[in-house]
Amino acid sequence: MSIGVPLGAREAYATMWYGGNSTAPAFKGMHALLQSIRLQDSVRPIVVITSTTANATTVPAWWPDLGQYAPVELETQEPLQVKSRHCREGLAPGSTHSRAWRLARLTNNQTLAPTRPGLRFMMIKFALWRMVRFDRIIYLDSDALILRPLDRLWQLPHIGADGRPWKVAAASVIHGQSGREELAARCPRAGTRTQGKFNAGVLVVRPDVSVYEEARQKLQHPKTFVTCKDGDQTLHNVVLRQRSLCISHSYNCYHHDFLAMRSPPSARFDPISCLHEDGPGAADTDTHADASLPHIVHFAMTTKPWLTSKVSSAYFYGVWAEILARALNRSSILQWGRRLSKVARSTAAARVTSTHTTVGRGPPGLGRLGRFGRQR
Repeated sequence: MSIGVPLGAREAYATMWYGGNSTAPAFKGMHALLQSIRLQDSVRPIVVITSTTANATTVPAWWPDLGQYAPVELETQEPLQVKSRHCREGLAPGSTHSRAWRLARLTNNQTLAPTRPGLRFMMIKFALWRMVRFDRIIYLDSDALILRPLDRLWQLPHIGADGRPWKVAAASVIHGQSGREELAARCPRAGTRTQGKFNAGVLVVRPDVSVYEEARQKLQHPKTFVTCKDGDQTLHNVVLRQRSLCISHSYNCYHHDFLAMRSPPSARFDPISCLHEDGPGAADTDTHADASLPHIVHFAMTTKPWLTSKVSSAYFYGVWAEILARALNRSSILQWGRRLSKVARSTAAARVTSTHTTVGRGPPGLGRLGRFGRQR
Protein backbone atom coordinates (compact mmCIF):
# COMPACT_ATOMS: atom_id res chain seq x y z
CA MET A 1 0.00 0.00 0.00
CA SER A 2 1.35 3.41 -0.89
CA ILE A 3 0.41 7.08 -0.92
CA GLY A 4 1.90 9.13 -3.74
CA VAL A 5 4.93 6.90 -4.38
CA PRO A 6 6.35 7.69 -7.85
CA LEU A 7 6.80 4.81 -10.26
CA GLY A 8 10.37 3.70 -10.67
CA ALA A 9 11.64 5.17 -7.39
CA ARG A 10 14.95 3.42 -6.68
CA GLU A 11 15.95 5.09 -3.41
CA ALA A 12 13.92 5.34 -0.22
CA TYR A 13 13.93 6.01 3.50
CA ALA A 14 12.56 3.39 5.87
CA THR A 15 11.54 3.06 9.50
CA MET A 16 9.52 0.63 11.65
CA TRP A 17 6.39 0.77 13.77
CA TYR A 18 5.82 -2.07 16.24
CA GLY A 19 2.07 -1.74 16.49
CA GLY A 20 -0.45 0.08 18.60
CA ASN A 21 -2.49 3.10 17.55
CA SER A 22 -1.62 6.67 16.74
CA THR A 23 -2.39 7.80 20.30
CA ALA A 24 0.57 5.82 21.67
CA PRO A 25 3.25 8.19 23.04
CA ALA A 26 5.90 6.59 20.82
CA PHE A 27 3.91 7.56 17.72
CA LYS A 28 5.07 11.13 18.34
CA GLY A 29 8.54 9.82 17.53
CA MET A 30 7.25 8.55 14.19
CA HIS A 31 5.76 11.96 13.39
CA ALA A 32 8.95 13.80 14.36
CA LEU A 33 11.17 11.48 12.30
CA LEU A 34 9.03 11.66 9.17
CA GLN A 35 8.73 15.43 9.46
CA SER A 36 12.51 15.75 9.78
CA ILE A 37 12.88 13.66 6.62
CA ARG A 38 10.48 15.87 4.71
CA LEU A 39 12.26 19.03 5.87
CA GLN A 40 15.33 17.74 3.98
CA ASP A 41 13.88 15.64 1.16
CA SER A 42 10.41 15.94 -0.37
CA VAL A 43 11.01 13.49 -3.21
CA ARG A 44 12.22 10.09 -2.03
CA PRO A 45 9.49 7.80 -0.64
CA ILE A 46 9.36 6.72 2.99
CA VAL A 47 8.63 3.05 3.70
CA VAL A 48 7.06 2.19 7.07
CA ILE A 49 7.67 -1.45 7.98
CA THR A 50 5.28 -3.10 10.42
CA SER A 51 4.46 -6.62 11.56
CA THR A 52 1.43 -8.56 10.40
CA THR A 53 0.98 -9.77 13.99
CA ALA A 54 0.96 -6.20 15.29
CA ASN A 55 -2.13 -5.21 13.30
CA ALA A 56 -5.40 -7.09 13.24
CA THR A 57 -6.57 -5.36 10.06
CA THR A 58 -5.05 -5.13 6.61
CA VAL A 59 -4.92 -1.34 6.84
CA PRO A 60 -3.64 -0.17 10.26
CA ALA A 61 -5.74 2.54 11.89
CA TRP A 62 -2.72 4.82 12.13
CA TRP A 63 -1.84 4.62 8.43
CA PRO A 64 -3.98 7.61 7.26
CA ASP A 65 -2.20 9.80 9.83
CA LEU A 66 1.00 9.48 7.81
CA GLY A 67 -0.48 10.69 4.53
CA GLN A 68 0.88 14.20 5.12
CA TYR A 69 4.39 12.83 4.57
CA ALA A 70 3.67 11.44 1.09
CA PRO A 71 5.14 9.76 -0.78
CA VAL A 72 4.87 6.99 1.83
CA GLU A 73 4.57 3.24 1.51
CA LEU A 74 3.46 0.52 3.93
CA GLU A 75 5.49 -2.71 4.11
CA THR A 76 3.80 -5.43 6.18
CA GLN A 77 5.98 -8.39 7.12
CA GLU A 78 5.85 -11.52 9.25
CA PRO A 79 8.57 -11.46 11.94
CA LEU A 80 11.33 -13.99 11.42
CA GLN A 81 10.70 -17.12 13.48
CA VAL A 82 13.24 -17.45 16.28
CA LYS A 83 14.19 -21.06 17.11
CA SER A 84 17.74 -20.39 18.27
CA ARG A 85 17.74 -21.03 22.03
CA HIS A 86 20.43 -18.42 22.69
CA CYS A 87 18.57 -15.80 20.68
CA ARG A 88 15.26 -16.51 22.43
CA GLU A 89 16.92 -16.07 25.83
CA GLY A 90 18.36 -12.72 24.76
CA LEU A 91 14.95 -11.54 23.56
CA ALA A 92 13.20 -12.40 26.83
CA PRO A 93 11.67 -9.24 28.39
CA GLY A 94 13.01 -10.19 31.81
CA SER A 95 16.58 -10.65 30.62
CA THR A 96 18.92 -8.16 32.29
CA HIS A 97 20.91 -8.12 29.05
CA SER A 98 18.03 -7.19 26.78
CA ARG A 99 17.41 -3.72 25.38
CA ALA A 100 13.83 -3.93 26.62
CA TRP A 101 15.08 -4.23 30.21
CA ARG A 102 17.60 -1.42 29.78
CA LEU A 103 14.99 0.85 28.18
CA ALA A 104 12.60 0.21 31.08
CA ARG A 105 15.31 1.17 33.56
CA LEU A 106 16.28 4.30 31.62
CA THR A 107 12.69 5.54 31.60
CA ASN A 108 12.01 4.56 35.23
CA ASN A 109 9.07 2.58 33.96
CA GLN A 110 9.48 -1.04 34.95
CA THR A 111 6.19 -1.98 33.31
CA LEU A 112 7.45 -0.96 29.89
CA ALA A 113 9.46 -4.07 29.07
CA PRO A 114 6.71 -6.71 29.42
CA THR A 115 4.14 -4.53 27.65
CA ARG A 116 6.41 -3.69 24.73
CA PRO A 117 5.48 -5.77 21.65
CA GLY A 118 8.80 -7.59 22.04
CA LEU A 119 12.27 -7.37 20.64
CA ARG A 120 11.49 -10.33 18.41
CA PHE A 121 9.39 -7.91 16.34
CA MET A 122 12.60 -6.01 15.67
CA MET A 123 13.48 -8.91 13.40
CA ILE A 124 11.05 -7.50 10.85
CA LYS A 125 13.83 -5.02 10.08
CA PHE A 126 15.34 -7.77 7.93
CA ALA A 127 12.50 -7.06 5.50
CA LEU A 128 14.79 -4.28 4.26
CA TRP A 129 16.88 -6.88 2.48
CA ARG A 130 13.89 -8.18 0.50
CA MET A 131 12.96 -4.74 -0.82
CA VAL A 132 14.98 -5.18 -4.00
CA ARG A 133 12.74 -2.74 -5.85
CA PHE A 134 15.08 -0.14 -4.34
CA ASP A 135 18.81 0.16 -5.04
CA ARG A 136 19.50 1.92 -1.75
CA ILE A 137 17.57 2.50 1.47
CA ILE A 138 18.42 4.70 4.43
CA TYR A 139 16.82 3.11 7.47
CA LEU A 140 16.26 5.05 10.72
CA ASP A 141 14.78 3.97 14.04
CA SER A 142 11.78 6.07 15.03
CA ASP A 143 13.77 7.69 17.86
CA ALA A 144 16.12 9.32 15.34
CA LEU A 145 15.94 12.80 13.83
CA ILE A 146 17.51 14.16 10.63
CA LEU A 147 18.99 17.65 10.99
CA ARG A 148 21.06 18.01 7.80
CA PRO A 149 20.81 16.66 4.23
CA LEU A 150 22.06 13.09 3.73
CA ASP A 151 23.46 13.56 0.22
CA ARG A 152 26.75 11.94 1.11
CA LEU A 153 25.03 8.72 2.18
CA TRP A 154 23.04 8.55 -1.04
CA GLN A 155 26.25 9.02 -3.01
CA LEU A 156 28.44 6.46 -1.22
CA PRO A 157 30.34 4.51 -3.91
CA HIS A 158 29.49 0.81 -4.19
CA ILE A 159 33.13 -0.07 -3.53
CA GLY A 160 34.65 0.79 -0.16
CA ALA A 161 38.04 2.36 0.47
CA ASP A 162 39.50 -1.14 0.83
CA GLY A 163 38.37 -2.06 -2.70
CA ARG A 164 35.57 -4.39 -1.58
CA PRO A 165 31.83 -4.03 -2.18
CA TRP A 166 29.59 -3.47 0.84
CA LYS A 167 25.99 -4.29 1.70
CA VAL A 168 25.43 -2.07 4.74
CA ALA A 169 26.97 1.19 5.96
CA ALA A 170 26.66 2.12 9.62
CA ALA A 171 28.35 3.88 12.54
CA SER A 172 30.23 1.82 15.11
CA VAL A 173 28.74 0.91 18.48
CA ILE A 174 29.66 3.19 21.37
CA HIS A 175 29.55 2.54 25.09
CA GLY A 176 29.12 4.95 27.98
CA GLN A 177 32.81 5.89 28.13
CA SER A 178 33.72 5.48 24.46
CA GLY A 179 36.08 8.20 23.24
CA ARG A 180 37.74 9.21 20.00
CA GLU A 181 40.77 6.94 20.37
CA GLU A 182 38.67 3.83 20.87
CA LEU A 183 36.30 4.76 18.05
CA ALA A 184 39.18 5.61 15.71
CA ALA A 185 40.42 2.05 16.13
CA ARG A 186 37.02 0.73 15.07
CA CYS A 187 36.47 3.25 12.29
CA PRO A 188 39.78 4.85 11.18
CA ARG A 189 38.01 6.81 8.50
CA ALA A 190 34.61 6.85 6.86
CA GLY A 191 34.48 4.46 3.91
CA THR A 192 36.62 1.76 5.52
CA ARG A 193 35.48 -1.61 6.83
CA THR A 194 33.97 -1.58 10.33
CA GLN A 195 36.47 -3.11 12.77
CA GLY A 196 33.97 -3.64 15.60
CA LYS A 197 30.21 -3.90 15.99
CA PHE A 198 28.00 -1.36 14.26
CA ASN A 199 24.80 0.22 15.53
CA ALA A 200 21.70 -0.82 13.59
CA GLY A 201 19.60 2.23 14.44
CA VAL A 202 20.74 4.02 11.27
CA LEU A 203 21.65 1.90 8.26
CA VAL A 204 22.43 2.50 4.61
CA VAL A 205 21.23 -0.69 2.95
CA ARG A 206 21.79 -2.14 -0.50
CA PRO A 207 18.96 -4.71 -0.58
CA ASP A 208 19.88 -8.32 -1.29
CA VAL A 209 17.55 -11.26 -0.64
CA SER A 210 20.50 -13.50 0.21
CA VAL A 211 21.14 -11.46 3.38
CA TYR A 212 17.55 -12.04 4.50
CA GLU A 213 17.84 -15.77 3.81
CA GLU A 214 21.09 -16.06 5.73
CA ALA A 215 19.54 -14.34 8.75
CA ARG A 216 16.43 -16.52 8.54
CA GLN A 217 18.46 -19.72 8.42
CA LYS A 218 20.54 -18.72 11.45
CA LEU A 219 17.44 -18.01 13.51
CA GLN A 220 15.78 -21.25 12.39
CA HIS A 221 18.59 -23.44 13.75
CA PRO A 222 18.06 -24.21 17.48
CA LYS A 223 21.82 -24.35 18.18
CA THR A 224 22.86 -21.13 16.44
CA PHE A 225 24.83 -19.10 18.98
CA VAL A 226 23.38 -15.62 18.50
CA THR A 227 22.43 -13.91 21.75
CA CYS A 228 20.08 -11.32 20.20
CA LYS A 229 20.36 -9.24 23.39
CA ASP A 230 20.32 -6.15 21.18
CA GLY A 231 17.50 -7.39 18.99
CA ASP A 232 18.22 -7.37 15.26
CA GLN A 233 21.51 -5.51 15.79
CA THR A 234 23.31 -8.64 17.01
CA LEU A 235 22.22 -10.69 14.02
CA HIS A 236 22.96 -7.90 11.57
CA ASN A 237 26.52 -7.83 12.87
CA VAL A 238 26.88 -11.61 12.61
CA VAL A 239 25.61 -11.75 9.04
CA LEU A 240 27.21 -8.56 7.70
CA ARG A 241 30.43 -8.08 9.66
CA GLN A 242 32.59 -8.66 6.57
CA ARG A 243 30.31 -6.64 4.28
CA SER A 244 29.87 -3.48 6.35
CA LEU A 245 31.13 0.02 5.65
CA CYS A 246 32.00 2.53 8.36
CA ILE A 247 30.31 5.94 8.46
CA SER A 248 30.83 8.85 10.85
CA HIS A 249 28.83 9.27 14.05
CA SER A 250 27.64 12.52 12.52
CA TYR A 251 25.11 10.21 10.82
CA ASN A 252 24.19 8.41 14.05
CA CYS A 253 24.98 10.66 17.00
CA TYR A 254 23.72 8.97 20.13
CA HIS A 255 26.20 9.82 22.89
CA HIS A 256 23.97 10.54 25.91
CA ASP A 257 26.10 13.41 27.27
CA PHE A 258 26.17 15.12 23.87
CA LEU A 259 22.39 14.84 23.51
CA ALA A 260 21.85 16.18 27.04
CA MET A 261 23.66 19.49 26.40
CA ARG A 262 21.63 22.56 27.27
CA SER A 263 23.25 24.82 24.68
CA PRO A 264 23.89 24.46 20.93
CA PRO A 265 26.60 21.89 20.12
CA SER A 266 30.26 22.82 19.94
CA ALA A 267 33.49 21.08 18.98
CA ARG A 268 34.67 21.88 22.51
CA PHE A 269 32.56 18.95 23.67
CA ASP A 270 32.25 16.36 20.94
CA PRO A 271 33.38 13.03 22.47
CA ILE A 272 32.55 10.83 19.48
CA SER A 273 33.05 13.33 16.64
CA CYS A 274 29.38 13.92 15.92
CA LEU A 275 30.45 17.18 14.25
CA HIS A 276 33.09 15.53 12.01
CA GLU A 277 31.71 14.03 8.83
CA ASP A 278 34.68 11.74 8.18
CA GLY A 279 34.91 10.11 11.59
CA PRO A 280 37.27 10.15 14.61
CA GLY A 281 40.41 9.20 12.70
CA ALA A 282 40.02 12.17 10.37
CA ALA A 283 39.46 14.83 13.02
CA ASP A 284 42.70 16.70 12.30
CA THR A 285 42.36 16.79 8.52
CA ASP A 286 38.62 16.78 7.95
CA THR A 287 37.59 19.76 5.84
CA HIS A 288 34.08 19.43 7.26
CA ALA A 289 35.26 19.72 10.89
CA ASP A 290 33.35 21.95 13.29
CA ALA A 291 30.03 21.53 11.52
CA SER A 292 27.23 23.24 13.39
CA LEU A 293 25.04 20.14 13.83
CA PRO A 294 25.22 16.37 13.38
CA HIS A 295 23.39 15.01 10.36
CA ILE A 296 21.33 12.62 12.51
CA VAL A 297 20.72 12.52 16.25
CA HIS A 298 19.51 9.25 17.73
CA PHE A 299 17.94 9.05 21.19
CA ALA A 300 19.17 5.49 21.69
CA MET A 301 21.21 5.59 24.91
CA THR A 302 19.06 8.08 26.75
CA THR A 303 15.44 8.72 27.68
CA LYS A 304 13.07 8.93 24.74
CA PRO A 305 11.91 12.50 24.11
CA TRP A 306 8.22 11.56 24.23
CA LEU A 307 8.69 10.17 27.77
CA THR A 308 10.57 12.99 29.46
CA SER A 309 10.41 16.61 30.55
CA LYS A 310 14.03 17.12 29.44
CA VAL A 311 12.57 18.86 26.42
CA SER A 312 12.33 21.98 28.59
CA SER A 313 16.10 22.26 28.99
CA ALA A 314 18.21 20.00 26.74
CA TYR A 315 18.97 21.48 23.32
CA PHE A 316 18.28 18.43 21.14
CA TYR A 317 15.13 17.51 23.07
CA GLY A 318 13.91 21.01 22.26
CA VAL A 319 14.76 20.49 18.61
CA TRP A 320 12.74 17.28 18.64
CA ALA A 321 9.77 19.06 20.24
CA GLU A 322 9.80 21.86 17.67
CA ILE A 323 9.90 19.44 14.74
CA LEU A 324 7.05 17.46 16.31
CA ALA A 325 5.11 20.68 16.76
CA ARG A 326 5.44 21.51 13.08
CA ALA A 327 4.37 17.96 12.16
CA LEU A 328 1.22 18.20 14.27
CA ASN A 329 0.54 21.88 13.54
CA ARG A 330 1.12 22.84 17.19
CA SER A 331 -2.61 23.29 17.88
CA SER A 332 -3.11 19.54 18.12
CA ILE A 333 -0.48 19.13 20.84
CA LEU A 334 -1.55 21.73 23.38
CA GLN A 335 -0.06 19.61 26.14
CA TRP A 336 3.38 20.44 24.71
CA GLY A 337 2.77 24.20 24.69
CA ARG A 338 4.20 24.90 28.11
CA ARG A 339 7.32 22.86 27.35
CA LEU A 340 7.82 24.60 24.02
CA SER A 341 7.66 28.03 25.64
CA LYS A 342 10.34 26.95 28.10
CA VAL A 343 12.45 25.75 25.17
CA ALA A 344 12.13 29.16 23.51
CA ARG A 345 13.20 30.97 26.68
CA SER A 346 16.16 28.65 27.37
CA THR A 347 17.26 28.91 23.73
CA ALA A 348 17.18 32.70 23.83
CA ALA A 349 19.23 32.69 27.02
CA ALA A 350 21.73 30.27 25.49
CA ARG A 351 22.22 32.56 22.49
CA VAL A 352 23.06 35.47 24.79
CA THR A 353 25.32 33.68 27.28
CA SER A 354 26.90 30.85 25.28
CA THR A 355 30.38 31.25 23.85
CA HIS A 356 29.93 28.21 21.63
CA THR A 357 30.07 28.41 17.86
CA THR A 358 26.49 28.39 16.57
CA VAL A 359 24.80 28.49 13.23
CA GLY A 360 22.78 31.47 12.07
CA ARG A 361 19.25 32.05 13.20
CA GLY A 362 16.33 30.78 11.20
CA PRO A 363 13.35 32.83 10.07
CA PRO A 364 11.47 34.65 12.87
CA GLY A 365 8.95 32.50 14.71
CA LEU A 366 10.57 29.17 13.93
CA GLY A 367 13.15 29.09 16.73
CA ARG A 368 15.73 26.38 16.15
CA LEU A 369 13.65 24.63 13.54
CA GLY A 370 14.11 27.32 10.91
CA ARG A 371 17.72 26.26 10.33
CA PHE A 372 17.07 22.60 9.54
CA GLY A 373 15.13 22.59 6.27
CA ARG A 374 17.05 22.21 3.03
CA GLN A 375 17.41 25.49 1.17
CA ARG A 376 15.49 25.37 -2.09
